Amino acid sequence: PSQSLDEGPVHPFKDAEAQLPSVLVEELFSITLLIGRIKNLPANVQSALTIQHQGK
Repeated sequence: PSQSLDEGPVHPFKDAEAQLPSVLVEELFSITLLIGRIKNLPANVQSALTIQHQGK
């Protein structure tokens, strides 16, 4: 990214901040794919992945 000399140095987070929306979309897409794979597993495997509430 071009900048004028009077702006000073660019903060290191500026580049990461510019990439944030696309990174978030990629992560959400990955999570969506993972959830889809889990939903396609057999019921007995899905039940093994669930968190069981431990009563007192």
